[in-house]
Amino acid sequence: MGALKIEPISQRCAVCQAPVAISPVGRPRLYCSNRCRQKAARIRQILVGALTRLELLNMQLAPAIDWSDEDHRVA
Repeated sequence: MGALKIEPISQRCAVCQAPVAISPVGRPRLYCSNRCRQKAARIRQILVGALTRLELLNMQLAPAIDWSDEDHRVA
């Protein structure tokens, strides 16, 4: 039997899929550059804003739906 060959995992940037440098110590990097890190933060901010608006819309519409009707009950 041959020796087990362990190859380093090829880490890719979460934004642009470019290779990310692997450090022997510390937390693994997620992004290849500060530019991609900032872009990911902006995307998260947009998503959180959109989800917040959807939650507010849901809260406004929820009282308008009458779930007490017999037709809406599940057996």
